Amino acid sequence: MECLYCPVFDQSSKSISLASDELKHLKVLRLKDNEEVYISNGKGLLALAKVNYKNNEPIICPIEYYPNYGELNYNISLAICQIQSRDRLDFLIEKAVELGVSEIIIVHCTYSQKINLISERIIKKAIAALKQSHRSVLPQIKFEQSLLSLLSKLDKRYRPILLDEDGENPLNEIVQQDSIIFTGPEGGFSKEEKQDFEQITDLLRWNLGNRRLRAETAAIKAISILSAML
Repeated sequence: MECLYCPVFDQSSKSISLASDELKHLKVLRLKDNEEVYISNGKGLLALAKVNYKNNEPIICPIEYYPNYGELNYNISLAICQIQSRDRLDFLIEKAVELGVSEIIIVHCTYSQKINLISERIIKKAIAALKQSHRSVLPQIKFEQSLLSLLSKLDKRYRPILLDEDGENPLNEIVQQDSIIFTGPEGGFSKEEKQDFEQITDLLRWNLGNRRLRAETAAIKAISILSAML
């Protein structure tokens, strides 16, 4: 069943009004009277809705609500240093959303490639992945100007996990709490950034194997491991 996105409904809504982009998507689906579709508000609620037509205009009426549908028991944040290829970043955004992350933070690190990121484009990719995976929560997309800036305001409830070739097997310690995964850029973290990580007392260092992975591949593998734990 297809899923659409509408951020302005809740469990008290008698009908759902779609924005123009989603309305076009609905028309492309060519649903008939009384056919059903999922609607996600991206704020923790998925609705099963029935579509009817009046004067060729769709009337969308919720039938059932599913709070927190498709979500993990704990939050996963992903901090990814800015990578050069927009296509590879788009791919990572899509897969991270499908795998259940609650927050994506794009960090400008010392060795990050300088490209102009358009937040609206990234959010659209995240919404498309939310609809694909039938999630009820749209992850937050944030930007940080430096790793130190991000580390200085880490939420203490989150277990920090650094992807590190000198780290340990991820399965040595099962993590079952809110967590944040740090993935470096193509050039790795700078000496100063590595020293910044040394100040974090409860940091886990994960070695993902003896193959050298691209930044987005390493992030997807780490999210998959962590989400299985959760």
